Amino acid sequence: KMLAFSSSQLREKSCWFIAESPKRNFTVEIVQHWMGDFSKEQNPAKYAARMGQCFSSSMIGIPKDYISEENIINIPDVPCLTYPVNQLLHDNQNSHDRFGRGRDRDNRDPRDRRGYNNNNNNGGNKGSKVKEVLFSDGVGIISYEMALEVMVSLGLETCPSAFQIRFAGCKGVVTLEQPTAYLARNNIISPPAAPSELDSNTPKNATRYIKLRPSMKKFYSDHYDLEIISWSKPLSGFLNIQMITVLSSLGVPDSHFTQLHWAMLHDLLDMMKRPEIALSILRQKHYSDNEFFRKDQNATHYPKMDDDSDTTPDYSRTNNGSNNNNNKDKDKDAKPDNLSNVMEAMIEVGFFESPFKIDPWLRRMLKTNQWNQLNDLKWRANIYVPKSRVAIGVLDEYKVLKEGEIFFQYSEMSSVNNYFSESQANDRNNPGGENKIRTLTGQIILAKNPVLHPGDIRKFHCRNNSEIQRALGHLVDVVVFPQVGRRPHTNELSGSDLDGDLYFICWDPDLIFVRENYPAMSYDAPPSQFKSIISNNSSPNDLSHNNTNANNTGNYNFSGIDLNQQNKVRMEDVKKFYVDYMIHDTLGAIANNHVAWADQSEKGVFDPKCIKLAELHSIAVDFPKSGIAAFCPSDLFPNMFPDFKKRKGKRVIRYESEKVLGNMFRNVALPNPKHQLSTSSSSSSNSNTNSNNNSNNNSSYNSSGFGGSSSYSNDDELIEVDNDCVVAGWEKYEKRALELKRKFNWEMNGLMNQYGISTEEEMITGRIMKGAKGRKKDKRWMNVMRVLVPLVDHLKKKYETKFYDELYLEEGEEGAEGGEEEEEERWIEEMRKKASAWYVVTYGVKYRKEERAERVLLSFPWIVYKLLCNIKYERVEKRRREQIERDRRDAEEASYFM
Repeated sequence: KMLAFSSSQLREKSCWFIAESPKRNFTVEIVQHWMGDFSKEQNPAKYAARMGQCFSSSMIGIPKDYISEENIINIPDVPCLTYPVNQLLHDNQNSHDRFGRGRDRDNRDPRDRRGYNNNNNNGGNKGSKVKEVLFSDGVGIISYEMALEVMVSLGLETCPSAFQIRFAGCKGVVTLEQPTAYLARNNIISPPAAPSELDSNTPKNATRYIKLRPSMKKFYSDHYDLEIISWSKPLSGFLNIQMITVLSSLGVPDSHFTQLHWAMLHDLLDMMKRPEIALSILRQKHYSDNEFFRKDQNATHYPKMDDDSDTTPDYSRTNNGSNNNNNKDKDKDAKPDNLSNVMEAMIEVGFFESPFKIDPWLRRMLKTNQWNQLNDLKWRANIYVPKSRVAIGVLDEYKVLKEGEIFFQYSEMSSVNNYFSESQANDRNNPGGENKIRTLTGQIILAKNPVLHPGDIRKFHCRNNSEIQRALGHLVDVVVFPQVGRRPHTNELSGSDLDGDLYFICWDPDLIFVRENYPAMSYDAPPSQFKSIISNNSSPNDLSHNNTNANNTGNYNFSGIDLNQQNKVRMEDVKKFYVDYMIHDTLGAIANNHVAWADQSEKGVFDPKCIKLAELHSIAVDFPKSGIAAFCPSDLFPNMFPDFKKRKGKRVIRYESEKVLGNMFRNVALPNPKHQLSTSSSSSSNSNTNSNNNSNNNSSYNSSGFGGSSSYSNDDELIEVDNDCVVAGWEKYEKRALELKRKFNWEMNGLMNQYGISTEEEMITGRIMKGAKGRKKDKRWMNVMRVLVPLVDHLKKKYETKFYDELYLEEGEEGAEGGEEEEEERWIEEMRKKASAWYVVTYGVKYRKEERAERVLLSFPWIVYKLLCNIKYERVEKRRREQIERDRRDAEEASYFM
């Protein structure tokens, strides 16, 4: 039976099903009751969204055994009293709670959701919700002591300024309190200035606490693990099609976009020739939300089942209903060894010295990365902006910012790998050291995706002075918004809030438009009491362009299920909403229509049709929670689409866009993936090298210079053992390493054959090179890869566990004479020998010839990449120091004879 679905699963048209077992007390009702109490939600869409909150991917920051009621402090929300929708709520001072009791709004039950309106005279039905506009929507506070505990639990080196959390039915962000408050509690410095209303809610001797607001409470739950979804960190900023469309309409010259586009294109072309450029591009993408490195926290998640695990999830030891043992693998989860980490580490230690001396596996991954980024640059206009960042939004709790002002500090991006020792780090540009902090001042632009309305990108002023630094100077890599003004600035930016939304912040003067901010669109939710225009017998055709049943409400109509029911929501209602969403979701169509009309109109996004589509898009975005679908009239469907938009169908007419997006689109000529994947293994290294050199002379990206992600898949001439990775004594583990490698390759080949994947690169990166071997260009392959990614990760984790567990069994029983230091040195040396054995049996020509495998897979030894990188680094560093010593001696001899 259907259990529930997350917001991302709803978009992907997938959901969770369970096989009920009443005898084992395992039914849908029991599991949902375990998840929480959703009974107060009378809207089936909102009811489903609240259940989906339990399926967010998270890590346990602090277990429930270490959190008590004393650690939870309730603080009031900060309303925007000047916003029209709030005036009705605040006119009646004797408002009632959902139990019919009079109450003071600042002392509400934290389980009560904001904005309940039980007054029938206000035009709504009893129990209907009026969404109150808040400055503090979804944001709380965490004490410095508790934040340090979370930092240690996650294995982080520095304490983040904000955490996106799930806690006992609460959802949102908690901001780090002033470290000076921590120092004052320990009598190190005098107490800092703080708002009296925050101090009044804090017990005198409290040190470990989180402060939660009513807007954060979505439903009641007794799961008191502090779950961490994400945390503040340096994130790169990228433009996209929608942002370029709006900025161009606001008056930003096309030459500025073209300049950034060419800079990124040339870097991508040179990344296979210069390791420093490859490292820079990898860090750009590592510090982004790019799908290539699987940083999307809202992706579909699958339960991890161990080989000997029962098929029924054990809810007593799992998090969010998925069988992830977070405590056991918390270090691994906190710093996942994703592809970005591995490739950065390999380049840093010397596996990429020149275009002619590069590790074969690294070459494959880099080429696949190169193709994927070029594909995103061409079809999505994902252009890197050096003077920009993406950051979580938080609230100015100390009231030092005024309307139109923000505060932003960012840390410089550095290496994400910390496998070097402390002394080694000092010799190698401090890869594990602290990042430098920069504070912005002056004018900037802010946006929150999606961006369709001309008021969605706005100018603000970054302020910084001694007062602001005293109050907010501890907050880094977060955008701090004021709690004053006629309207919350977050609400002006695409109707966002502070429960974890990411904001694009740019201080590039070339991208800051001259004109004043366009009035922001109203993002108030459509009325939930609106009657459905679709009967139970409706068909999808009833939502065609000429729908005669459409209610004349402005320029658009709503459709959906009955949202006015007073009874308890049933699973049948949730299932009906799920099907209705699949039928009536028009979000993608509206966005495509908006881009097409903006490209065809001289007014750009100011065209009346684009304004109407932006309004519809806002309704379509809220469809998963409101249950109200957006109807797009026939006059808002264009007859033609620009060439930079992918449109399927024989009747679709495409034209060459004359605007900046069309010109940039045609400047990138992608290679044919089908040709690249079918490259013969007999291609020589010389021909590939020549083609790579020739590609640098082309103004646009020439497919002949690409070389293909799989050109070297079976090229034995380019796969040879690097002597730097060979450790004396590796033969001790040769037999077992060969056995494990064959099992690993057998399982990898099994997955590839089962799902029709051609190359190892596609399996590791999770990105299909479309067009390969006649594959259809549809979402089926995307869904396949979402299934495969966790399977491959689990496979690698399984063999990594075997590596250390078997080593412990083999070497732990032997023991060692001497103290702890000798024992540790011996243990490290055995690990290096075993890692070297894994490497040799994978890269050695002898072993590959014995197997005669159809595919040459090289990912096996890089499961323990940190050990191999340490070995490589020590050898390279030894040669470097020997060379320095030789140069010093030569200089001394030369000076002696002079």
